[in-house]
Amino acid sequence: MKNKILLLLLLTLTIISCEKNDPVDDWARIGHVTSHTYWEIPSSTVNAGSNVNFVAQFYNSEHMLIDHMEVWYDVNERVELEATCPIVTFKYTKNSDVSTLVRENQRINSYEFKESYWSSDLRAYSVSSYFTTSNTLKQVEWKEMTEFDPEKYAELFPDTFETAFKRDLYVELNKTEKFSDLRKLIVDLEVMTTDEFKECTDSVFNHNINDWNYFVKDDCKQMIEDKYFALPFEQLIFDKSNMIYKLVYSKSYLLNATYRVIDISGATGISESKKIELN
Repeated sequence: MKNKILLLLLLTLTIISCEKNDPVDDWARIGHVTSHTYWEIPSSTVNAGSNVNFVAQFYNSEHMLIDHMEVWYDVNERVELEATCPIVTFKYTKNSDVSTLVRENQRINSYEFKESYWSSDLRAYSVSSYFTTSNTLKQVEWKEMTEFDPEKYAELFPDTFETAFKRDLYVELNKTEKFSDLRKLIVDLEVMTTDEFKECTDSVFNHNINDWNYFVKDDCKQMIEDKYFALPFEQLIFDKSNMIYKLVYSKSYLLNATYRVIDISGATGISESKKIELN
């Protein structure tokens, strides 16, 4: 009975392994030696849609005949968002950087094997070739624009970005040491006049620093907060000195590529992965 259970378990593991289709693990488990594979790519940054040149070297210690070679890669999308408030004297920037696998690892190009690739000097097969990339993976940028497009902003940025930007900036502005920045922002953006804001402030002497600490009166706090959060987002990121909006959107793609050598038995030797950034 124990033998039957063990046999059933082994069969189940074999089926699961086949479904995963991990060639390196499969061949290593049953004792096959895969081809030793190495490759170099001159540049880790290329233009989307262009070919990527490479040089590969490989050999098989068991003298198993090579059938063909392949290049595989997955595609990762990276979206970077950034907004800065140039009105305040301290540095305030809200950013987001998210990478997502958008295309599973798959074969991109296949190459015919030739015995003429053998190099006596290297004692290995040596191949110079290229693989392709897609023009649809071109980098997209929208940044530091002279005119703010609310429709484009809504298309590229999540609703939560503006909310988080305003919320966290207001938290900073409510700190005692940043009172002058709160006053500057409220007055510069014409939310209140200097005199109106002054009517909403009070002060207390701080003996530790031998100076006055200014703050917003309790009965004015909600009113100022409401006026602040009613401000259009684009006003908070507008740089009057340079007449631009301090906003950045960037979507780019990263490939994780491998070179594969497949012998006539189906055993696959896989090179180390190369990271390639697309412009």
